[in-house]
Amino acid sequence: MSQYWRRLPFHIRLPATVLIGLLALTACQRYMVQWITARSMEEKDRSEATVLQQVAGRTMDKETAALGQLVDDNCMWKEFYEAAQKRDTAWIKTNLLDATWIIPPSVIRVAAPDGTLLGRRGITGDQEEWKLQSLYAYRTAARGRACSGLELLGNRPAMVAASPILTKDGKGPSVGVLLFARYIDNDFVAGIADTIGRPVAFCSGAEQFAKGTFPSDATPDDIKSWSKAATEERVIDLAGHKKAVATPIMDREGHKVATLITIDPNPDAAFRDIILRWRTIVGAILAVVVALLIAIPLTRMVQNPLKLLANRAKTLADGDFRTRVDENGSGDVFDSMAKSFNTMAIQLDEAFLKTDQQKQEIEAQFATLQTLHNQMINYGMESQDLNERLQWQNSQLETLNSRLKQLALTDGLTGALNHRSFHERLASAFSEAVRYSAPFSVIMLDVDHFKQYNDRLGHPAGDVALREVAQVIQQVVRESDFAARYGGEEFAIGLPHTDLQGATVLAERIREKVQNLLPSGEPLTISGGVATLDTNFLTNPNDLVKAADNALYIAKRSGRNRIAVAPNDHRLTA
Repeated sequence: MSQYWRRLPFHIRLPATVLIGLLALTACQRYMVQWITARSMEEKDRSEATVLQQVAGRTMDKETAALGQLVDDNCMWKEFYEAAQKRDTAWIKTNLLDATWIIPPSVIRVAAPDGTLLGRRGITGDQEEWKLQSLYAYRTAARGRACSGLELLGNRPAMVAASPILTKDGKGPSVGVLLFARYIDNDFVAGIADTIGRPVAFCSGAEQFAKGTFPSDATPDDIKSWSKAATEERVIDLAGHKKAVATPIMDREGHKVATLITIDPNPDAAFRDIILRWRTIVGAILAVVVALLIAIPLTRMVQNPLKLLANRAKTLADGDFRTRVDENGSGDVFDSMAKSFNTMAIQLDEAFLKTDQQKQEIEAQFATLQTLHNQMINYGMESQDLNERLQWQNSQLETLNSRLKQLALTDGLTGALNHRSFHERLASAFSEAVRYSAPFSVIMLDVDHFKQYNDRLGHPAGDVALREVAQVIQQVVRESDFAARYGGEEFAIGLPHTDLQGATVLAERIREKVQNLLPSGEPLTISGGVATLDTNFLTNPNDLVKAADNALYIAKRSGRNRIAVAPNDHRLTA
């Protein structure tokens, strides 16, 4: 066969060789593009799955952190600490389990250190022990440390937060565990789908939440089977080049809690992007292979002329740009190659001459740039010195601004909020209480016979007395409450999420502690008035303050050193 091939004329063998090579390379190109496309799309899907898992993780972490803060705020409540210590289940039920929450937890559980149940909400008796005792957050809180994260409550994924019950200052041992949990629901999954702009399914056991339109060939049973099989990121092929990506979601102990499933809504566009990306590379590879297939038979056919050409090319590569190849003038392939070689040698000779000239110009420009660089270094050192001075001045200005802001918000004598700051906080808390129908109370306090106290002991002693009264108030109120020096010897306290009974108890506690004070060696008493929000009579924050102030005057007229409550009809006149 090779003998017959060699007998064929050169002008027939050359096109035949090129044609065979192109046919072989076309088949290789198709296979290569398909293989590269499949691998690239799989890597793309896996990369997007990682991003989607991070988005879902950040969303769950944000929600869980908010739930954990809610648990911590309640655990640091002194009255709650005392109730848990005394195992007062009635107090816990009234003030925690039956409380109105803006975003209610799905589960609330209060337990003593020995595991005794003090209160629960959202859990039946047969679910109590085996579900909650197995939670990582619950076990961690039982050991004295707050914890939160995503865990399974039965077959449903939930954000769980638990904390030991401690005093507000963190002193003393834990007297129990408070646990909140919020189930993952359709609203949460809809938020993830809106964030990433794709259909999303969130599966765990028999529970399944989905948002978006899934392909007709992806039934709910298919989604459940993908969820059970996905122990790591898994790419599932669907009709029309579409892909489903199943990503497992783990808890803090590395156990699978749920599976996040997404559908690529426009896989054809990704397919075209990959084809365009690899088309240039494949074309370059094909060009090289075609050149090799053509060069091999041609080299065998024209070995001697090519050897001569190779030797002259080596001479040219060694730097002798004056070398040339003899032209035979026949106009055949070898004559054309000789002419091309000679043309190339002439162009190289001219190019190297130009290169030498450009080299000299570049060296001159480099010297100029070096001079400019040295000048820039000097300018940079001066600029750095000026920048350091400016930073120092900015730090001094920030310190002064911080001090001015503190002076604008607080009373200079007692450190409590001033009159203006109190009314700003009052307006915000009043609006929130009206919007969510939450309880809200105000306490007005006044030091009894303060003018006689000042006249008898002097104004410095009066200042000491006011500071000690302010300290007693700050020790008794919660972090969510806000207290202010309302004017002279009068103080005001705002109590969000506190009804009339709770506000009265707190006011009595302040009165008893002030009665035990002996500033400057002299006893001191206070009187107070309490009013709570009633939208039928009180339509603005000032009405609520005025009702509490009227109750204060009732306490004054009744003999002082006592707490009075505003009348039921909240009349604004004494």
